[in-house]
Amino acid sequence: MRPLSELLLDHDELDRLFLCHQEALLSRDVAEAAKWLDRFSRLLSVHMQREENCLLPAFEALALEIPGGGPELFRAEHRKLGKLLDELHKRLEQLADVPDLNARTVIELLDSEFTFKHLLQHHDSRERKVLYPVLDQHLDDARKLELWRAMEAQASE
Repeated sequence: MRPLSELLLDHDELDRLFLCHQEALLSRDVAEAAKWLDRFSRLLSVHMQREENCLLPAFEALALEIPGGGPELFRAEHRKLGKLLDELHKRLEQLADVPDLNARTVIELLDSEFTFKHLLQHHDSRERKVLYPVLDQHLDDARKLELWRAMEAQASE
């Protein structure tokens, strides 16, 4: 049976996409940076929807007391990531109208992205240490298969 922790591969791809976005920013190519940020956003959205709709309810149903790893903490981090990502999109849209983008403006945007990246890394760490190991350890193969099928059905909607 495929472990649910396979979904952590999304995090590796998210890191790659965000790096491509930031490389485009360094080149002052706002259109390219926006393209990469859009790809990143779509994958992050799919990943968080899988967790919100399928994995977190299964995690919650286990009713385990895990300090620093309750389901509401994951949901709160998802909300915060979404809010910060919306702000990054808005800032990037504002740069699209700047005729001669200077290095200082790009550095300011990269600095503002630091908070987002830090939260994303912290969230990734919590998922790697708590969410996915707990699900893989406590759910039987039949339940994991059910969750995989639910996530695949969600993806095809």
